[in-house]
Amino acid sequence: MNVNLALRTGVFKPSEIVKISESLNLDHVFIPDVSRELDVLEIVASVLLRNQTAKAGPGVLRINEWETAQLVKRLRVLDEVSEGRVFLGAGLGAVSEDVKGKVEEMRERIALVKGEVNIKVYVASLKAGIATKLSDVADGIILNFATFDHAKKVSEAFKAKAGKKLVISYFKFFVSRRPGEAEYMAYSELTKYASMPQYYDLFRKEGVINEINRLERSRAEALSALESRGVIAINPSKEHLSSVHDLFVSSGVDVLVFYPYFSSEMSLEDKLSYLKNAFS
Repeated sequence: MNVNLALRTGVFKPSEIVKISESLNLDHVFIPDVSRELDVLEIVASVLLRNQTAKAGPGVLRINEWETAQLVKRLRVLDEVSEGRVFLGAGLGAVSEDVKGKVEEMRERIALVKGEVNIKVYVASLKAGIATKLSDVADGIILNFATFDHAKKVSEAFKAKAGKKLVISYFKFFVSRRPGEAEYMAYSELTKYASMPQYYDLFRKEGVINEINRLERSRAEALSALESRGVIAINPSKEHLSSVHDLFVSSGVDVLVFYPYFSSEMSLEDKLSYLKNAFS
């Protein structure tokens, strides 16, 4: 299988992201734009420089918050120096009102970018709605915290409208050598996202909100139920990750992006060793 990774600042230092990118045989590298202190496009540039074959881009960048002309300039340079290996993952970010207007603004900005730079643009879409509304300007969509069933449903709806454009899905897994820590990391991440209205609605419609609500009082059982449906994984083996990949592909996902979280006590060497063993 092709190996695609999402390497998030906070879990990885920028230097670690670059080192991992050049040490593994990767097809796509997504750099989630989660830090207000670090420039995601600078990290993408470093990845493209050190890995001469992988495709790389922000995943996702809150495009409505960027000045479009400056974004185009920087993407044009990255596209030129990487010989077409940069892509753009675009999202709305947190929107509490006038969602329709923000989606239309995102459409206009994506169209402007694609009119100036010949790159692939993938749009973050939790459900089928935004996916189908932007299918004319997006080259694909990015799902997050999808179950196998939800990925299949969104993929069918999107491809019915968009044809052979890509369905991309993040798959988050949590790794620690300390007993119970990976489980706590997953608990913290899931409950954080469940506190956001758009994710709460997603979890409710996917039918997993009950398991998330049970995490506090029955963590092991709830996490096991979430693992069985493809939402997350705890200290997964190479065989488990391979099985998850195959199940998502059979559900209509074209690019499964493994999104690792490592505990803070693990060194770069520990992280690299785990990733090499998992994806060798």
